[in-house]
Amino acid sequence: NRPEQPNIQPAKTVTQEQQFGAFIIYVNCRAGKDGNCNATVDFTVIGPNGKEVAERPNQIIWNGPPMDSKTMYMGKAVLGLRLSERNSPGKYKIFATVSDKNAAASFDLSYEVELTPNPSR
Repeated sequence: NRPEQPNIQPAKTVTQEQQFGAFIIYVNCRAGKDGNCNATVDFTVIGPNGKEVAERPNQIIWNGPPMDSKTMYMGKAVLGLRLSERNSPGKYKIFATVSDKNAAASFDLSYEVELTPNPSR
């Protein structure tokens, strides 16, 4: 039995100075010899000019004992961002490499958000 997929509406656009973030929802992780999971994520944000805007490596998704495999959980790692007027409007790409180090498994995720100028400025 797999848990029901959550209905989350991700932001497609944000304005300069507006706070937004990315997080990982997970199901299951492999316990290590100590009985705990070791699931992490590396977040990277790339701006419209192709340059790195933010990087948060090795953020903990879950490092406790495995929980009910029929339930989805929000990981501990949250990437919080606020792009200022110094950041150019355009498309920003958020990349996440998710790893279960006990299972020696990883996969990549990505999402794109459009930064628009702050209308009150």
